[in-house]
Amino acid sequence: MTSESGYNAKKAFWTQTRSNSNGRWGQNSNYKFLGFIYNPAVEDPSTSGFSVDEIVNFLGGNHHSSSNDKGKGTYKDPSLARITAINVNGIYPYHCRKVNDKGNFVGGGVYGWVAENTISKIDSDKSVIEAEIKDIETAIADLNAQIVALEKRKAELEAQL
Repeated sequence: MTSESGYNAKKAFWTQTRSNSNGRWGQNSNYKFLGFIYNPAVEDPSTSGFSVDEIVNFLGGNHHSSSNDKGKGTYKDPSLARITAINVNGIYPYHCRKVNDKGNFVGGGVYGWVAENTISKIDSDKSVIEAEIKDIETAIADLNAQIVALEKRKAELEAQL
């Protein structure tokens, strides 16, 4: 949402919602973005405690191509997801993308705008730590299997002496 004014414009002042889908904030190829003024005294609207970059449980449901999509969307199975954008005024206010248990983006799951009732909070730090512990345990088991195989081979060689 922008409040704008322009030299020699038809209106002295106007407000509009812009999208950056074309890299030029909805303007033609002659548009050159020069900057903006951010007023820190204006608080951002509440987003029910969710924030951009937060890892959440996507509970399964439809995801949509825009936050105000009028269609039914496409169903995706439950998974972990990262919130990549928030539009507090949207019908589907959270843009989520599927991640693995380490928080890395992966394909084949949610990748779109979702309703608030399709996500829930998790302790993302805890899930990432638990995933790393699992990886370490697997690596230790693999190393132990290699040690057993090496000890067996060593015993076979010693028997030949």
